[in-house]
Amino acid sequence: MGMVYKIISFTGPAGVGKSTILSMLQKIYGYPLLRRVTTRPERPQDIRGEFDFVNDEGFDRLIAAGALFEWVAVHGNRYGMRKEPIENTLALTEPSLTTCTIEGAEKLYDFLKSKGQEGAYLPIYLLADPDVLHARLLRRHPDGAEVEQRFAESKDWDERAKRSRVPFRFLENKENMQSETIGGVNALLNS
Repeated sequence: MGMVYKIISFTGPAGVGKSTILSMLQKIYGYPLLRRVTTRPERPQDIRGEFDFVNDEGFDRLIAAGALFEWVAVHGNRYGMRKEPIENTLALTEPSLTTCTIEGAEKLYDFLKSKGQEGAYLPIYLLADPDVLHARLLRRHPDGAEVEQRFAESKDWDERAKRSRVPFRFLENKENMQSETIGGVNALLNS
């Protein structure tokens, strides 16, 4: 039996498949989600329960109330993670799943380390072949809006993840090979 993880996070650039892998793991294992909050519009492919969607004023109220563990602005939208669910997940017997930015993963890692619980965190960084990533972004934005910007940013994301203090486990999420990625996650869970 492998390490007992409390939080499994998926990080990577837009289009790498974070939500797809998270959704598959949730369906296979039934792990709970650490809900995030965002100002971006809901998308048809969003996982039910992954996000709470709020407007800018609602997000500002969460910040003012000190309710957010961390938050960042990405692609003109804000994303954050509430404090309470993170603290509560440490008492659970099964891991909780989430997606987060590199900055969010660093804050999670630092928080868990401050509690002597850094070993309970499995931070996974998903990679994709550049051609596959570009095609995924074009499918998400068929009008071409933001595709080239997000594609260019993906290289920066990958480099920042490699330099991060977070001990990311890097997995490639190949096109139409998500079961292989899930196998890689299972190998990490059982190591």
